[in-house]
Amino acid sequence: MGSIEYHTVLHHSEEEKGVSVYKMSYCDYPEETIHHDSSDLLQEFFAATVESSVESVDGELAYESSRQILGFPGMVWRINYNKGHAVLHSRACVVNNRYYLIQSAAPRAYALSPEMETFFNSLRWIDREESGGGQ
Repeated sequence: MGSIEYHTVLHHSEEEKGVSVYKMSYCDYPEETIHHDSSDLLQEFFAATVESSVESVDGELAYESSRQILGFPGMVWRINYNKGHAVLHSRACVVNNRYYLIQSAAPRAYALSPEMETFFNSLRWIDREESGGGQ
């Protein structure tokens, strides 16, 4: 596939209930490798993504579900890690050949907070034609 440039924006917050991390990432795959219309390929892609995510934090998968995100095929999953003391929430989707990943990590007691939901619900799609720029 060659080299893939991965872009990430990260916000690290220390609050009364502990450290929380909010993260948004994206990368562009070569056009012939993945596309949001390739449903069989996307199922395999998301399964591998979830598995890799679980392994990367040495955690336990607590939940996963295929879901449309902003009208595009996506996956939502939650991982308990750090011996069950922390939770990693993830939502991912593919738009054309661009992969988006939005995540939050927090202590278990804070993992289902309104702030986390606000963060996940803040994702918006800006049409390339209307914005005069990229995706």
